[in-house]
Amino acid sequence: MTDSDTILVRAPQMGEGLREVRIIAHLKKHGDKIEQDEPLFAMETDKANVEVEATHSGVLDAWLAEEGETVAVGAPIARLTTSAASSAVTRRIPPRSRALCRELQIADELISQIPSATGTLTEDDILRYIEQKDKPAKPAPSKLALAQEYVDSELTPSQRIFITRARQDRDNGPILAVVKRTLDWGAVEKAREKARSIPGGAQVTRFQLIAFAAARAAASHPKFRSILIGSSRVRQFDHINLGFAVALRNDELTTAVVKQADTLDLPAFREATNDSMRRARHGEDQMSEPVPLLLSSMIGAGVTDAIPVLVSPAIAILFIGDTYPQNGGLMVNLVLGFDHRLINGLGAAKFLGSICDSFERDTAEIAAHGSDRA
Repeated sequence: MTDSDTILVRAPQMGEGLREVRIIAHLKKHGDKIEQDEPLFAMETDKANVEVEATHSGVLDAWLAEEGETVAVGAPIARLTTSAASSAVTRRIPPRSRALCRELQIADELISQIPSATGTLTEDDILRYIEQKDKPAKPAPSKLALAQEYVDSELTPSQRIFITRARQDRDNGPILAVVKRTLDWGAVEKAREKARSIPGGAQVTRFQLIAFAAARAAASHPKFRSILIGSSRVRQFDHINLGFAVALRNDELTTAVVKQADTLDLPAFREATNDSMRRARHGEDQMSEPVPLLLSSMIGAGVTDAIPVLVSPAIAILFIGDTYPQNGGLMVNLVLGFDHRLINGLGAAKFLGSICDSFERDTAEIAAHGSDRA
């Protein structure tokens, strides 16, 4: 019997259908002492960037995949030298499962009691355990009471995808901050009238005008076309992929994406927006590339204010409220939620100001740019 053993830390499966990942950064160096659940390396998938934690305590013996290398899910990334006692554990508890246990305040000594048929403790195993543990005992049926009928069903795939993205990077997630500014709806209407004079601009909607202004603003505010890689690196894109929250039946959400939105003129932007929303409503998931900026609209829904949810890897989300009367006119609130790890309040205020100013200037810059290709 030896006093030490080696453990291979592999690229984890972070989502259904994921086949390969790219190693972004080594967070430890050869010879470092590593604690279990301590971030070991950062990787990029087609949906997000995550830090992967060590599955065991030990010493980093070797890196088996280089920074920038693309590897298959399950491929060995690092080798740890561990004590024989710690490596004797046969049950695998992935980092996400450990994080969920911490979130649900499940004591370490109870984790081993959670049933798992596969030998790998999954998040579904944990949620099923909590559900059964907290389920109250059924009272004896009463002859005087009528049975309450019910139907159980699974969450739809689109809602499960949304939840997965919303929960991604739980331990290293966004620090949400919010700024708000009021926009004169009359200025939007004037811009729309000017847009009607542009070939192909007659059918543009008010929401599309605001979204177009946001894309233009991102062109001159680089942080809003950036994402965070792990906890310390920033990746800035030349152009902005713009995402739109699209409501489906049964109060579900999906995301439509217009790629390189700041390179389009107004008619092309309108066509791209309509096409992406149509495909989203037909079930096409469009988050194949990072989307730094999301938009959510409540125009016509009667909701004037909200605190939007920021879903990784987006760096900001713009909420557009419904109109309301003020001083004889109509106003609308623009609420910008942003990740305070990268963007500070003044930068967020300037970005929001760029959107509003493009409407409020007499020249209605939003329409003036309508027929100019970037």
